[in-house]
Amino acid sequence: HDLPTITTTATTPSNTLIICEGEQVILNGQGAGLGGSYNWTNGVNDGVAFIPSATTTYTVTGTDANGCQTAAGNTLSLDDPIDFTVTYSPVSQDICEGATATFGVSTTGTTVFQWYSLVNNVWTAIPGATGNTYTTPALTDTTRYQVVAVSQSDCQWTSYPVSANVNPTPQASLVASPASCPGTADGSVDLTMITTVTPISFVWSNGETTEDLSAVTSGTYTVTIIDPLGCQGTASIAVSDSDGVAPIVIAQDLTIQVDSLGNVAITPADVDGGSSDNC
Repeated sequence: HDLPTITTTATTPSNTLIICEGEQVILNGQGAGLGGSYNWTNGVNDGVAFIPSATTTYTVTGTDANGCQTAAGNTLSLDDPIDFTVTYSPVSQDICEGATATFGVSTTGTTVFQWYSLVNNVWTAIPGATGNTYTTPALTDTTRYQVVAVSQSDCQWTSYPVSANVNPTPQASLVASPASCPGTADGSVDLTMITTVTPISFVWSNGETTEDLSAVTSGTYTVTIIDPLGCQGTASIAVSDSDGVAPIVIAQDLTIQVDSLGNVAITPADVDGGSSDNC
């Protein structure tokens, strides 16, 4: 009996013998005729899809119905170009409102990059964002990003989506209670947080670090509000004084003596008949 002439075919996504990591391949042998069989190396089953893990030579032995075997012309090399490795991928970041975030990716091997942002639930390429790092514009809302790396063999790797999480600027409302008199330290300021991030630190313009102010004189006070990320907001308020009551003036009659030079010496006590002022 003549030995069968065995040929091979490979079915790949690109219809070539170059595949990317994770792509499926189907290998088929031909030429063994009716009742023939094909035995592949490396555990591959004829006509069954599998995923190569590296560049490998697969050999098939064809056996015809008479038991004749041949391995001639049946060597197929599949180039699985895992030609880059991701050594660092982007991670999510927490930033303050109005700040920027910088994301990075690192690979071994020659790759090109394209960064994307999620706009209206659609991943949209960011013009000009083709480096291994990307710095966002100043952000006021949380935004999602990802990067695609493409090798020289046109194999692609897409990062997991990451977020620039924007923390709102800390905000508070202030209510002042007036001091009773100018220079009297009995005024106060009550602070109520509007934003809800905790814990919050407070630094007042008079050096206090409490949430509220008490026992202060009239004047303007500014507080810097700092959240756990270091985001800062400010608020200011004026503490007035309540000296709105006019003084009560009581004068007494005074008889004066003029000296020989025509001079007169008068003191406040000489004319005050019991005047008063609430301050």
